[in-house]
Amino acid sequence: MKRKGERTRERILEVAAQLFWKRSYHGVNMNEIASAAAVNKASLYQYFPSKEQLALATIAHNASATGDWVFERSFAATSDPMERLSLIYQRVYETTKAAFDADGLCPGCPFVNIGVEMATDNILVREAVNEAFRAFGEYYLRIVRDLDAGRAGTDGGAAPYLDEDFAVDFLLSNMNGAMVASKLQNRPEAILDGFRTARKFLEAVAPAS
Repeated sequence: MKRKGERTRERILEVAAQLFWKRSYHGVNMNEIASAAAVNKASLYQYFPSKEQLALATIAHNASATGDWVFERSFAATSDPMERLSLIYQRVYETTKAAFDADGLCPGCPFVNIGVEMATDNILVREAVNEAFRAFGEYYLRIVRDLDAGRAGTDGGAAPYLDEDFAVDFLLSNMNGAMVASKLQNRPEAILDGFRTARKFLEAVAPAS
């Protein structure tokens, strides 16, 4: 069982992550975070001495949650690489749809949001966001390699269709673009459109065997 202090810290992180995601880093202050988390400001600063440190902690929190909910569970559900990719987009869509149903707005990607907002102001935030994307890229790399492995198994170990770095960069950028589109269009389904783009790309450069 978690101690009270651990539960309080987690509650602050969850509240701050939601507020930064939906209202932006500069759009919310520490007083508002303390009030929403039902702690006094002194307690908030005891756990997170600065807003910057809280932001960095929320990025790590979001990265861990995304790694589990979006990627690990998608990989656990099936061994087929294209089905895994579909589930990744489906889970991102479900998260966005839940936010849309609650607030009437698609908040976009929490990493892109704070990364773009803070990229030229805070190198630590920028690096934390890029580190999250590198971690997500490892899952896309597994999908890319599995697609090529499936082909190699049927045509005698031919050279890979896919340039791994290019394909992973494309998949990361495509997901980010789909989430930006969902925010700009205020349409959760833009994320599912993104999967169709990703599938067409992968089928074009690595045809099914």
